Amino acid sequence: MDTQYTSLNLTTSAAVYVANKFTSEGWAVHWQAVDVTSGTATNGTVTLVPEFPDEPSNLVLPVSGMAWTQHEVRIPAFTVQLSSEPVEDERAGLGEEIFESRARILIDGYVVDQAQHLAFATLFRNWFRKDTYLPVFDFETNPTSPSLIDEFVQIEDRFLSRLEVVNVPRPVRYYLNVEVEISYFE
Repeated sequence: MDTQYTSLNLTTSAAVYVANKFTSEGWAVHWQAVDVTSGTATNGTVTLVPEFPDEPSNLVLPVSGMAWTQHEVRIPAFTVQLSSEPVEDERAGLGEEIFESRARILIDGYVVDQAQHLAFATLFRNWFRKDTYLPVFDFETNPTSPSLIDEFVQIEDRFLSRLEVVNVPRPVRYYLNVEVEISYFE
């Protein structure tokens, strides 16, 4: 496998893609791992986290003027991770050294209420349509100003699940899961 298509490059590129889509829809994006917010909040703020806390009480509803600790995650919040390591699927042509590779990106999240549950599900369906492209950047070589590796990483399919868990406290009641299959040539 080409060293440019690493887990870090694929995951971070997908997270940046999602963040850019959120900001284009009027959401500010708070990158909790580095405590940086980008975009203009006409709809509110979305939190991107590397992973969710083990304790559900650390998922908190956004309350105006309320301070929160570094362990708390304001919802709506999402994680973007690689759910499977990239694998070489098949050769691009007979006798060639170019392989088609596949990977799956997993986006998990919690939202405030049923209206956001439906709205975010619609956004993810639109952003990850089959035959659209995800640009991949080289964050490993230069994390602050990465160069473009490939602008034609194709979204092959996406699976979206929405779950409302009625027997749990409100901040963790509305859950979204999106699994996106991508393919690219190395």
